[in-house]
Amino acid sequence: MGAHTRNMAASGVAALVLVLVVGCSGVLAQQTLYGRPIEELCEAQDIVECDQRTNYFEDQIFPIEFIQRASNVQFFNTFVRFRITKPNDSSFRYTAILLQCGCPVPQGISEDDQDTHIIPVPIKSAYMYETPTIYMFAISLGNLDKLKVMRSDLYLYSPDVHAAISSGDVMLTGGAHRLVVDEGVVGTVPALAVVALWEQLGHDDEEGSFAQQTSGKIQFIPNGEVYESTPLGRAEWLKIVALLTKSVPEALDIFNQVKARYFDARDAVLEKSSLRPSVITNQLFPSFEPGVSYTWSTTGKNTYTYRLLSDAGALYRLDDAQSQQLSAEEAIASFSSGRYWIGYADLDSRTTDDVLASDISSGQFVYKELDAAKCALVYSASLRVSPSGLGSDLFESAVVFPDRVLLDLTSILHPEIDTSRELFYYRKMTPSDDLTCERTVLPAVPASGRIFVEYAVSVFGIERFDLEDVAGEMQLALSDGLDVPNFLVGIDFAAPVSGGGVMQRLRLMLKPSESQPSADEVKSFLVSYLSSMNLNVRVDVEKVTEDGNTLGENPESSSGLSGGAIAGIVIGSLVAVVLVALFAVFWSRRVRSKRSSSSKEAREENSSSPEITA
Repeated sequence: MGAHTRNMAASGVAALVLVLVVGCSGVLAQQTLYGRPIEELCEAQDIVECDQRTNYFEDQIFPIEFIQRASNVQFFNTFVRFRITKPNDSSFRYTAILLQCGCPVPQGISEDDQDTHIIPVPIKSAYMYETPTIYMFAISLGNLDKLKVMRSDLYLYSPDVHAAISSGDVMLTGGAHRLVVDEGVVGTVPALAVVALWEQLGHDDEEGSFAQQTSGKIQFIPNGEVYESTPLGRAEWLKIVALLTKSVPEALDIFNQVKARYFDARDAVLEKSSLRPSVITNQLFPSFEPGVSYTWSTTGKNTYTYRLLSDAGALYRLDDAQSQQLSAEEAIASFSSGRYWIGYADLDSRTTDDVLASDISSGQFVYKELDAAKCALVYSASLRVSPSGLGSDLFESAVVFPDRVLLDLTSILHPEIDTSRELFYYRKMTPSDDLTCERTVLPAVPASGRIFVEYAVSVFGIERFDLEDVAGEMQLALSDGLDVPNFLVGIDFAAPVSGGGVMQRLRLMLKPSESQPSADEVKSFLVSYLSSMNLNVRVDVEKVTEDGNTLGENPESSSGLSGGAIAGIVIGSLVAVVLVALFAVFWSRRVRSKRSSSSKEAREENSSSPEITA
């Protein structure tokens, strides 16, 4: 029997041969898989004397709550089976069989099936190159000793993995995947490779799929985490990675804590703030389309980033399901009034001037038109970057801990909520002296010797983003009409009100001794300004008390109207149309003369006030 096995191995025919000691003990004598000895794939202490009646997978990953790219997960005594899928790609077929080290391949499963991949677990060693998977495997689950080969460390943040590379415990191939099976480069070929879905298919690599590049000398499993469309879906992929080393209890503990903290952070936004600021994401990048120099990629509704921003109480202007490519002109039209710019990609930038200098449009005309840049509300994920400066920990540990990202976004977008923490991933760009912010960024708390006077404003008849497009000029109109310096006026947008209205928060930072405009005064100036956009606009204004409640309407203003009063209103409305036209001409001239001086005064006044930070 032993001679027969040696002959088969020598001829390279058998991919799997089992020699069992005859008897009821089921003791393993010898095993190879895909032509490799089991000792290359599993640690000696993990190779069991397999008993088919023993459940080797008592620790299961159920419930699976958010994962979409791993399906049909089934647990058996000696193996786990599941499928990995790729969205909108029916040509992709991958079934994983995670087999307890030492147990025979189950009946009905063949190594010859190209869509089925048998992986003995717990694995002895691994080749990885995507930083989220490396963090999950090596850091979160404590398997750094099993990470043996990486492609590159240019995008890697983790100091622990860098230390392992420096000590020689982790090898770098620095090139094509075929090098991972070159013993002259890596020494010992790892037991398993974790690869990207698109590289497994070979769609984006001239050298072919991963299996073709490595001549089938190493088994692989695709990483489906990057295709999960929700933050908790990507984090839950930790459970799938844990199956490779049978570290399920650790994964469950980490994920359950992350999920609880994530929901706590999301609920805090809903409960503690009604504000819903607008955001823009990404930036201009060179285009691969013929005849197009550069485009701006939008954030689709069915994406990880969109869900994070939504859970942080932010609004995104476009509602396409998937990402679209915009021209520079389209980007300005869509994003010029966006309040916050989240995820500016250049990790070297520290100032808004750096951002402006990175504008690749002809004449650099795009970024300087964005309100977020004008008001220095630009954030990049550059607080934790790789030694090369090319990678951010936002694309590494943040995949496991989306709760940290959500808290960062809450601190940025909702300074009115006390998160009691510093930013973890994001860095705020410093202002530019060459840009003027028309929409004042008031501090989270009033400057010394001043108070906030707040009004709840509801506007009916104008859409949210159309209203935000003119928010800067509207603020200047209020500043002029109420005789309050523009840098002491702040307008923020809140959640919609019933009936389709747009809710705003208007704040004035006044001295206690200064007179406070009434709700009727504020309403009068807003109606005068907004009637130029819609003559039928309706504006409701209520003054907010110190305890956060709104003052009631004047009883007289809500009483029934007499016939004479109604007639007076009709005549007054006709006169108002004429007055609005005259006001618009006067106002456009007045605004131009106030903008330059207002910006300088704002910086002087707010330089001593608390900054809006986390």
